[in-house]
Amino acid sequence: EVLHLLQPLYETGFLILCSKSLVPASTFYTHLMSTERDYRVKSLQSNDVNNHDDSEYLKNVLIQNLFALYHYVSAFPEHLGEAISHISNPELKEKLCNVLTGNYWHSNILLKGLMELGYSKEQVKQTPPIPATLGVINYIRWLAKTDLLSYAACLGLTEYPAVSEETAHTISNYIQAEWDNIELLNLLPKEALNYFRKYNKIDYIKARISKDFFDAETYLTPERQTEIQSRVRVFIECQKAEILAIIQRSQVIAA
Repeated sequence: EVLHLLQPLYETGFLILCSKSLVPASTFYTHLMSTERDYRVKSLQSNDVNNHDDSEYLKNVLIQNLFALYHYVSAFPEHLGEAISHISNPELKEKLCNVLTGNYWHSNILLKGLMELGYSKEQVKQTPPIPATLGVINYIRWLAKTDLLSYAACLGLTEYPAVSEETAHTISNYIQAEWDNIELLNLLPKEALNYFRKYNKIDYIKARISKDFFDAETYLTPERQTEIQSRVRVFIECQKAEILAIIQRSQVIAA
């Protein structure tokens, strides 16, 4: 009875277990997302961008972020396919295969957006990710091969959380307002940004798959819990390094 009452506090991150005990995988996932999403937001905040008024610098930051998004979306089918090849649960494998099929061509939306910026199709496809972006992608690829739960946990940080319909509507409006604010800066043509806005809408409503990995498991040992959290923290550090790299490259280009 006591454990039942305390479980919501643990899942929301308000309560941390001090005793070394087995925890249901799905319960641990909910707890991890609550604590690590908050940690990620705080870690990735950058005043260097928010407080900068140099339009050329901001334009370079935006372009590099759009290219990074293109590379992430392009890499998704590859590392998800790798993860699927290591899954034995037939129900989970079938669901992920359906997700893979549905997401395979999403990068084409972003490709069209980049082409609206004046890049040819060949230029976009031949432009490699910057080293820091490649580092994030390769880390995810490695987890897809070696540690499915840590892979899923890192994916979970990039997914929009499951919320009520009313909250979902509020979040959707907020996302569109953010794109409105970007357009008002007049850094890039609206026609190009519309493709990224369109993808963002699709990304918000697409299937959330990270929890399914944990739902297919039973209990996690304390050691396994620590390992997953540690690998999630490495993922966040990789993302932080990417943000800093983009800022530094943009400063050099704008100088």
